[in-house]
Amino acid sequence: MADDILILKDKTAVLIGDGEFSGRADIAVSSLPDTVMSIGEAAFFRCGELALASLPGSLSSVGAWAFRDCAKMPLSSLPRKLLSIGEGAFSGCASLALTELPEVAGIEDYTFSGCAALPIKVLPSSAEYIGEAAFSGCASITRLDMSGCSKLKRIGDNAFAGCASLTEVIMPPEPPVIGTGAFSGTSPVFIVSGAAYAGWTAPAGTLMKKAEQVYNTKETTTAKEGMYVNSALNFPDGPTLDLGDPVKRQLHFFWLIDCSASMRGKKIETLNQAIREAVPAVRMAAESRPVNVLMRAIKFSTVAQWHVGPGAVPIDNFVWQPIEAGGNTSTAKAIDLLCGELAVDKMRKKAVPPVCVLISDGFCTDTEEEFAKAIKKINSIPWGKKAIRLVIAIGDDDSYDENALLKFCNQPDTGVLKADSPEKLVEYIRWASTIATMTASDTKNSVVTLPPDISISDVNDTF
Repeated sequence: MADDILILKDKTAVLIGDGEFSGRADIAVSSLPDTVMSIGEAAFFRCGELALASLPGSLSSVGAWAFRDCAKMPLSSLPRKLLSIGEGAFSGCASLALTELPEVAGIEDYTFSGCAALPIKVLPSSAEYIGEAAFSGCASITRLDMSGCSKLKRIGDNAFAGCASLTEVIMPPEPPVIGTGAFSGTSPVFIVSGAAYAGWTAPAGTLMKKAEQVYNTKETTTAKEGMYVNSALNFPDGPTLDLGDPVKRQLHFFWLIDCSASMRGKKIETLNQAIREAVPAVRMAAESRPVNVLMRAIKFSTVAQWHVGPGAVPIDNFVWQPIEAGGNTSTAKAIDLLCGELAVDKMRKKAVPPVCVLISDGFCTDTEEEFAKAIKKINSIPWGKKAIRLVIAIGDDDSYDENALLKFCNQPDTGVLKADSPEKLVEYIRWASTIATMTASDTKNSVVTLPPDISISDVNDTF
């Protein structure tokens, strides 16, 4: 037996560290020491021969991705003392045979994703949330009982997507927020109880039909007294959001594009072409990084609106459609719209800092009070403060308010990137988008390097 495997036989061991046995095909033990209290992140990541049927009763925490892709592990129970199960801890454990879960505060993102044999039926009453794709692809779940989950507030995007055998879902006493595609690829009967569901409407963007239908249907043959069953309330095979490799962290990238009237002609044409060319460069920059880039775009003129979004689009699927120019320059409204997606409840806890690139050629036409309020808002949001925020100004110095744009930028070394020619605009868009992506994905550095000196081949070709 290799020396580093002796810890698995050590009767005094209390901790199995992060990545301790990651990728080891020679780990085939069926039990761990009873003294183990904590298993670190990716401790047994892709240990394909691991054969644990149970975990120590003393265990209190399992780290993120701890048992990911331990495909042969026939684990049938979890310790009652287990208080914390990390993100993706058991994802890809195709032989997992758990029938119940301990009383944890919530089910983290991807925790049981791809556990094809998982027969779980009842969720813990202590659960306050079910994370993104937490049970996605669990094809053996046939019945889901959440009736005891009085604290449940949120069911995340794609939480039960692809649970093709799911035939019945008993909802919690209070209607939770349901994310996009939470039940896509399933066709269960939904059972609800209590006045809290009267007049309830599913949030915008979900694949769920209006819940009023539950109360308009009086099929009570299989329901308990006071409950209603709606066999027509199915979740169709709608578009589910593929967020990429869950081992990688999410990087949310936002374009904020001025499309006011002053952008007409050469400016908007160059911008559209530059972003089209920058997207493949961002994709290449991200390939060698531990991130999944999710891109969106806001355009603003007299109003601010989503050009791509509000749903995040994986960089591999992102396609830039040309923007047309016209109207005023509502920069404050664009920042305010961005803040809505930087809210804590919209971002994954372990995402890397988002990237926000603002491109404008003019003075904000919102009031000074509105602009100041928008800047104060983005600076007060945790993800707004953490974000890498860059600004590209188009035209000569008299065309835009540099001081106002600097209030959005939080990279003092770069300042406002001044693109007074089509060549500079193309180069700055490519440089800003790629360097910001690389910087955001570097957990030890959040400062963008100095921008390059750009030489122009035609000094007469200016905006």
